[in-house]
Amino acid sequence: PRRGRRSLTGSPVHSPRISFRADPQLLELAVKEAASRGVSVSQVAREALTEHLTGRAPGSETGSSAA
Repeated sequence: PRRGRRSLTGSPVHSPRISFRADPQLLELAVKEAASRGVSVSQVAREALTEHLTGRAPGSETGSSAA
């Protein structure tokens, strides 16, 4: 049986993993955000990192965002 999340690449190969430390306040914010949206803390972190590094939210078509 398969364990854990499916590969993010869509292939049978495991997705690369990023691990980092965060201060307790940041973790608390991430946990609250995840709970309010019904997603995992990992999903919140993936979306935040993607948006920060690419300038757009995951799944968005353009680089512009409403302010």
